[in-house]
Amino acid sequence: MGSGAVVTASCLLIVFVLAGFYADIRTHKLPNTLTLSGVALGLANGFLTPALQSGNAASGGRFFAEGWQGLLASAQGMAVGFAIMFVLYLFGALGAGDVKLFAAIGAFMGAPFAIESSICSILYAGAIGLSILIGKKLLFARLGSVIFGIIGFVGWRDTTVLRMKKSEMLRFPFMYAVLPAVLTLLARQGGWWA
Repeated sequence: MGSGAVVTASCLLIVFVLAGFYADIRTHKLPNTLTLSGVALGLANGFLTPALQSGNAASGGRFFAEGWQGLLASAQGMAVGFAIMFVLYLFGALGAGDVKLFAAIGAFMGAPFAIESSICSILYAGAIGLSILIGKKLLFARLGSVIFGIIGFVGWRDTTVLRMKKSEMLRFPFMYAVLPAVLTLLARQGGWWA
C-alpha cells in the first residue's frame, strides 16, 4: 500500500481493534454490529484507497490498485482471516465473534496481515494462558493431564481423555492477545522500530 493508504488502514484498524477490546472486556462478546461493520469498512477502504503494486515489504504481501482490484484484495484478506479462525472455532478454542473480527482485520489489511496477526495472536494467547497457569500454580497439574491424555490416546486409542470439560478449560477474552498482536505487527510494518 502507499504510505497514505497504510496509515489510513492502520488507523481504522487500531480504532476497530480498540473498540473490540473494550466490548470483549466488558461483555465477553464481540457484537455483530461491530464485527460486520468492521468487515464492511475494511472492504470499502480496499475499494476506495489507492495502493501500490509493490506490496507490503514487512510481510511480503501483495496489494493491488484501488477500485475493484483493491476490493478483491480486501475480500481475499477477509476470507483468509475468517478461514483461519473458523478452524479454531470448530475446535471450541474461540467464539464466533473472534472469527468475524479476523475477517474484518483481513479486510482492512489483506491476507498476509490476516495470517500474521492470527499466528501472532495465538502466540500471545499461549503466553497469556501460560502466565495464568503459572500464576494459579496449575501448570504442572495441566501438564500431567496432557501427558496422561496423550498416553491414553496413543496406548488405548481412547479419545475421551483428550476432551476437556468446558469447566476445566482456561478461558479469557481473546482480545487480550489480539490487541498486542495487531499493535506489534503494525509497529513492525510501519517501521516504528528498525
